[in-house]
Amino acid sequence: RDTTQREAQFFSMAAVIALLLLLWLIYRSIPLLMYGGLPLASGMVAALLAVQLVFGGIHGITLAFGATLLGVAIDYPLHLFSHRRDGQSATHSMQALWPTLRLGVLSTCIAYFTLLLSDFPGLAQLGLFTVVGLLVAAATTRWLLPPLLTAPRHDSAHGPALRWYRVLRRLRLPVAILWPLVGLAAVVLAWGQDKLWQNDLAALTPVAQELQQVDAQLRAELGAAELRHLLLIDADSQQALLQASEAAAARLQGLVEAGVLKGFDHPARYLPSHAQQQRRQAGLPDPATLRASLRRATEGLPFRDSLFDAFLQDVEQARSAAFIDADFYADTPIAARLQSLMKPTDTGWRALLPLQGVTSATQVTTSTADLAGMRVVDLKAESEAMVVGFRGETLWRIAAAALAIVLIAGWGLPRRSVLRVLLPVLTTVLLEAALFRVLAVPLTLFHLVSLMLVGGIVLDYALFFNRPVPNVAEHARTLHALSVCCVSTMTVFGILALSEIPVLRAIGITVAAGVLLGYALCAVTAMGEARQQPDDNASIKT
Repeated sequence: RDTTQREAQFFSMAAVIALLLLLWLIYRSIPLLMYGGLPLASGMVAALLAVQLVFGGIHGITLAFGATLLGVAIDYPLHLFSHRRDGQSATHSMQALWPTLRLGVLSTCIAYFTLLLSDFPGLAQLGLFTVVGLLVAAATTRWLLPPLLTAPRHDSAHGPALRWYRVLRRLRLPVAILWPLVGLAAVVLAWGQDKLWQNDLAALTPVAQELQQVDAQLRAELGAAELRHLLLIDADSQQALLQASEAAAARLQGLVEAGVLKGFDHPARYLPSHAQQQRRQAGLPDPATLRASLRRATEGLPFRDSLFDAFLQDVEQARSAAFIDADFYADTPIAARLQSLMKPTDTGWRALLPLQGVTSATQVTTSTADLAGMRVVDLKAESEAMVVGFRGETLWRIAAAALAIVLIAGWGLPRRSVLRVLLPVLTTVLLEAALFRVLAVPLTLFHLVSLMLVGGIVLDYALFFNRPVPNVAEHARTLHALSVCCVSTMTVFGILALSEIPVLRAIGITVAAGVLLGYALCAVTAMGEARQQPDDNASIKT
């Protein structure tokens, strides 16, 4: 917890400072920096309120992932900042940008809307959070931000942006060159599917490996209960549960003697069932029999005749004593132990018997198979199955979102532009996933969410790179805006990639590398393809 809190605070603060410094160096305006944060802040607040109203609360993981996915909204004001020029109001510039920006926002929102329909509450919350946040951020950029902006100090169409544009004109390639890359990535991803995904949640812990080894050693030496294997017992009543626990203990003790287990714990060890207590009471001798046995045992020994009277009284009281129950242990350490081993449920009672040193879960299952209401639970296997199910649904919804994006792109773009816009996005996501596979880095859920963000950002790049513009100057402004978006995103997520926490590092590396790759693919396949005047110098003068 301390590591996560420290790393998150440090790297988040470092990323914000680096981003502000970068944008100040580019735009040289403090007010502009403040205005640039309005869309993202507005979207974040609106998203939080929407999830709170619909779901009555928000999961911490939803907030973390949602804030990450909303990162694409920081690009919205940057487009406006870079496209401003003397003699033209920011409102007029925004009107020219709005059709392309609107298409990008709608496409991204449709993609995340598929998450809203998920049966997983976390995914549904994430979908609502992202859709509301992006829509509000876009609306803030469109209608609230332009009236606040004054004329720019310099036109971004000159200087480095223009020189970079001319370099890209010489480097441009046909978009069809991406098809072999898509095929290669698909082959790499299809090969060795069993090694593609990381299902073990333990791999995401921020605790150092050497400390994990010390923890495991201490647990083994102390005989502490393991956190992986449990024997689950369900029964209609508490007494039935205790009797089942006693039956299970008899079987498990045999496995301990056979070396299959090192040990186990069960609730009947502390609270025998009434039937077991009755059997134990029945096994106590009556006073006459016990007294006769004592006489024979002490015959010839120097004990007083009255020495064992208190013992005889205690045995007689035990023979007729009322059965003990859980209340007998109230306010004692045993009460807490019992509560950890058995709990009431909606349909009865459930016991969780921790098993230590399991060498064969199959033998444990076979030994207890004929006992009703019992099953062995492998918590690691169960958690991995949940991860697989969660990922499977997410992948299906991503596929549905991709289809929706294709449809809306076909509706909002000229037919000849659809392939130039969507193919770089597909190539970027598949190539990056294939690169992780080649580097033997298993993909986690955090990589998956990060790739969704990469797809949304690169889609925005592709739409603006392929936006029809009247002249080279407007091309240079577009290139300036997209370059600033790319560098700022790489700065923020590149800083996160330096973290020791696997989650932050995975998100940082995935987004930073994916954005750079997507920017490069969009630039070399799209720049110079849109309509423009033939004379560069004349266009700049115009």
